Amino acid sequence: MSRNFIEIIAFVNDNQPIKSDCGDFTVINTGTSNATINGLTIAAGAQYVSYANENETNKTIYVLAFDNTGTNQVTVIRKVFN
Repeated sequence: MSRNFIEIIAFVNDNQPIKSDCGDFTVINTGTSNATINGLTIAAGAQYVSYANENETNKTIYVLAFDNTGTNQVTVIRKVFN
């Protein structure tokens, strides 16, 4: 049986918690500042990806922070099943 999903894309440019509530969860640093997600540094142009297995939902609340050395922006992509 196949499951339907949508991708929710958001652009975030300030320090904040981000709820996942999804399958796959991706954070791409599209700015020039370093971004930190739950203590892991993501350099400009790099990404963090958490893949879910079939029938799994990621319930992590990620803490996003920037070092403010340039432009603060990440692109967050959430794969949400419906």
